[in-house]
Amino acid sequence: MILIILKTQLQNDFIPLFDLHCDTLLELYNHKASIVNNNLHISLNKASAFSPYFQVCAIWSNSSLSNEEAYEIYNEVVKYSKNHLSFSKSEKNFSSNNFILAVEDARILNGNISRLDNMYNDGVRILTLNWRGNSIIGGGWDTSSHLTEFGKEVIKKCFNYGIIPDVSHSSINTINDAFILAEQYKKPIVASHSNAYDICNHKRNIIKEHFKWLVANSSLLGVSLASEHLSNLGRASISDILRHIDYFLNLGGENTVCLGCDFDGVATLPSEISSISDLKILYYEFKQAFGEKIAKKIFFENAYSFMKKALK
Repeated sequence: MILIILKTQLQNDFIPLFDLHCDTLLELYNHKASIVNNNLHISLNKASAFSPYFQVCAIWSNSSLSNEEAYEIYNEVVKYSKNHLSFSKSEKNFSSNNFILAVEDARILNGNISRLDNMYNDGVRILTLNWRGNSIIGGGWDTSSHLTEFGKEVIKKCFNYGIIPDVSHSSINTINDAFILAEQYKKPIVASHSNAYDICNHKRNIIKEHFKWLVANSSLLGVSLASEHLSNLGRASISDILRHIDYFLNLGGENTVCLGCDFDGVATLPSEISSISDLKILYYEFKQAFGEKIAKKIFFENAYSFMKKALK
């Protein structure tokens, strides 16, 4: 009887979704696949239960490639993607089913800040500063390095353009430096796919002080579904996601926390989730644990309100 009630509720619920991070574009390019129907974590068919549905799509810079090689791949992925998708570039073309372009690992600028002009024209509106190790931008999560001088110039130009810097994957010192610039320019920053270090002590996760800064500065954090960032066991379930959400809510994150699932960019998902279609189960669990108002904020309203303002 309980299972029947759950299935009925999942079918009847209106579920809005705004996901702050996925790596699907590169996988579509690699497999020469369609966004409509494919074997990846995300397709329009799999996402049909969600309306409105907004998706931030990051183009990842493969760490095995040089800066120049990764930049060439970025251009190829943009070219391929534009045959299948249109990207929101301003508040004016925000619609009920839309995609926002992002770049993961700003090292592909490779010292040439004019490339940021090209990225902006392509539609890039979120720029993840690092991925791993030291780069021309600054330090990744596995280092203690600060922003470089070039990295500081990149962030300043992002602020001028309206591109939002993303500190997921960055070191503690690089994040601190980015926050100082954000305060100086009175601009927001996001952590598009990061979880709570106090819950799972992977260095990719965000420390309490950094999350409090995001709350205090009207910024945004997307909770990742990567199992290794949800649980110290390296495997996870929906209960682990709930623990991270509860932690952030207890730090005042009701208007700050959202989803940054990292679909098509994770090695292992929580046991109950195999693709974006299973997020309807997560939504039901959020409603049960936190109430419908909070569930809708996390699933849609926080990210939508933030990005609509950012895209003006």
